[in-house]
Amino acid sequence: MSSSTREQMEFPPFEVMMFRDRILAFKTIGRSLGPGNNVLADQLIPGGITQQPYVIVAHLLDHMAETNQEVEKDFMLAALMNLMDEMAKKIVEIEVQCKRKDKYIPLHERKRPKNNEGKRVKGMLSIILHKVNEHDMVLEEMNENIKIMKQMIGSHSRLIQLLENLTGHVMPHLQCKRKDKYIPPHERRKPMDY
Repeated sequence: MSSSTREQMEFPPFEVMMFRDRILAFKTIGRSLGPGNNVLADQLIPGGITQQPYVIVAHLLDHMAETNQEVEKDFMLAALMNLMDEMAKKIVEIEVQCKRKDKYIPLHERKRPKNNEGKRVKGMLSIILHKVNEHDMVLEEMNENIKIMKQMIGSHSRLIQLLENLTGHVMPHLQCKRKDKYIPPHERRKPMDY
């Protein structure tokens, strides 16, 4: 195609955004390629990627993305294999422990728990119980405070309503709007002159 027959193509915004994302991804991949691979990429694409037609760049970026996904899958598989090996080792250890526990140990050969352990456990439990009781008391105080605050809010709102009503009766010219209907300025009562 000659440059005179080329027409300016308009791409939908979504395709333009995808192209821009692919270019950004390519730039980050280019940085991670290393100096030797960057030189190779520059030799393969003379003038840089921005000088190439959209179709070629899109095709190139698609293949690079597929390659990167395959590499990522390989890394993920290697990590999963390591995890499976570790799990297999732990399963073997647990099986060995279970086999040891299956053996019957006569009562006279069994280890008796030391009194210190029992005392220590009881001490820890009493500390935990004490802390739970303290938290319960704090919560009860908070509930009482909330109830008192609700009562105060209710009484304050009733007092405000009462004050509004009294102000409306004493100074009706200050009251522009009532809750039930609006009184236009020309219909409002004027205060009496004393």
